[in-house]
Amino acid sequence: DRFKHINDTLGHNVGDLLLKEATLRMLGCVRESDTVARIGGDEFMVLLPAIEKQEYAMMVAEKIRHSLCQPLNLTGNIISISSSLGIAIFP
Repeated sequence: DRFKHINDTLGHNVGDLLLKEATLRMLGCVRESDTVARIGGDEFMVLLPAIEKQEYAMMVAEKIRHSLCQPLNLTGNIISISSSLGIAIFP
């Protein structure tokens, strides 16, 4: 959340650094067998191909949410963001 505001006020270079840091933080919340992919703008998808219980998806989502809400120091700017998450499970 607030990615456009950060891009507009601090510039695209800081926005790019934010995307990279967000990616690293999300990767730190998943297993090697999982996938984190940017699907456009500031939207990402996390695929958990092998979970035993639906609750595990919620646990990963909460880890990601918590990780992304920690302040970031980008080019001397302390930036706080949040995230909006959704979960879909198949089958």
